[in-house]
Amino acid sequence: MTTNTAPIGLVGLPGLLEPFSQIGLTPIHNEHPPTAVVAIQQALETASFPVLLHEETIPRIIAWLPALAHTAHVVIVSTDPSRVELPEGITAQVADIPTSLGELLTISGYSGFPPEISEIAIGPDGHVWTEATQTPTPPDADPAPTQLQVDHSTPASEQVVPPEPQEPPAAVRSPVTHAPAPAVVDDTSARRVRTSWPDESALLAYAHEMSGPGTVIVLWSAKGGVGKTTASMSLAQLLGSSGGSTLLVDANIGQGDIRSATRVGEGSLPSAYQAAYSEDPGMGVVSASRLNASRSLKLEPLKFAAVLAPSDLVPDPDLVGPETYRSIIAHARANYDYVVIDTQITESLDRNNMVGHFILPLLLTTNSYGLALTDPSPQAIDNLLSRLKFFAGQGVPEQRQLFLMNRVQSCSTKDVPGMVGAISQWAQHVGTIEEKANIAGTVHQGRPADRVQEFGNPLREVALSISGDAVAFAPLGGDTQAPPSMLDPKEPKKSKKPKPPKKGADLFADADQVGASEPAKSATGKVTMTSDSVFLRLFRR
Repeated sequence: MTTNTAPIGLVGLPGLLEPFSQIGLTPIHNEHPPTAVVAIQQALETASFPVLLHEETIPRIIAWLPALAHTAHVVIVSTDPSRVELPEGITAQVADIPTSLGELLTISGYSGFPPEISEIAIGPDGHVWTEATQTPTPPDADPAPTQLQVDHSTPASEQVVPPEPQEPPAAVRSPVTHAPAPAVVDDTSARRVRTSWPDESALLAYAHEMSGPGTVIVLWSAKGGVGKTTASMSLAQLLGSSGGSTLLVDANIGQGDIRSATRVGEGSLPSAYQAAYSEDPGMGVVSASRLNASRSLKLEPLKFAAVLAPSDLVPDPDLVGPETYRSIIAHARANYDYVVIDTQITESLDRNNMVGHFILPLLLTTNSYGLALTDPSPQAIDNLLSRLKFFAGQGVPEQRQLFLMNRVQSCSTKDVPGMVGAISQWAQHVGTIEEKANIAGTVHQGRPADRVQEFGNPLREVALSISGDAVAFAPLGGDTQAPPSMLDPKEPKKSKKPKPPKKGADLFADADQVGASEPAKSATGKVTMTSDSVFLRLFRR
């Protein structure tokens, strides 16, 4: 007898793979729920079939659920149907487990199966129960062939026919008994903290995997709110404007802010998620032209491509992790001159393995630099020193660790030299940036701050340190013409009466002259790009 098979989608129900296959169905499944949904959606383009999904997978596939429910008959499998909550406008049937395979197939739209199939017990975990009463079948038994009848819209050529038995069934399982569900163990904390520190051989292997000709700059911090994302975007813009091909990578899983900082919105732009489930790192890259098409026309063009962090709509830490970003960096270093990476806060506990399995081995590669940002708060300084000592102990060269002191309030400038001196034992100081209204105004408009003198000059010191190009990254001077975004947002508006146009240097004088001064020299004689003359006065005392 010829066997025709029909597909059935399974999301988060691996225990049903074998029984469905045994009765002639072709399950479409993947251990990662979002990847399973993508495969199911592709198959639904050529055939109509039901989709069974476990209730626990709903938060991980919520972005795809509306389209899936629109194109397929969706059945949600749950131990407690009353707690199943679906977004507004989505309709789906709910199957209560424990149940029998026959009941599950009936809800899915199939009928006409023999008793030995109907009585297969499905437990509360979605797997076949193994408590079966073995009942021998007479050797001369000749069970009549049966055929599954599909009562939903499936072409006749795709009707499911079970395989012709080669020998009589060995046993008939006992009817379903609704035993109490096993106790649920709350392993939330275990799932949240999945730390596994790599040994030396693994570190070297990871470093080799991410090696390449491109120059890498890893921006990191030991405390939040220190301007890391702003610095990442602005440094990428500076490097891209110099003529070097530049890729900005948002490696802050769960809290990626490059998407909002660049004002590209949630939209349909790909991210590291696409790179992960396609296993093609290039699929996660968004070109500069595509980024700019998603921004307001009033904003100046971005000069870099980007890999965005996964959207909040599709978080899947099991799919996007260190291995995804290692492949992205390997691809990036082979195709870009500069790779700027915005990372998560570097904590003492490596909660998602991104430090040990990504950031640390990347900093061990040739032509990779770390740029740490901190504010002058005692907590931030203590945490930064702790992390710098850790990286040094792991073999990261101190000469390739740079640091910026950012968001310095004018009232606390007297304490900064001592802080800078303490940190300079473990990293090279490339600048100090005071809190300025024109910097905040630029950032709030979704613009890079590389042309704001107070912010841009320290970044130029960073670019000079990694490239050696003193011409391309010369300091911004007092006559530098900046875009209108750099005007202090609190400045009174000009009269609307038409007036003769002013010269560019005069029009933007306020923005460019704030803090303009000659570069200050440290005790070692090295020029440091400070953001205001206050540091020049301190060093002259």
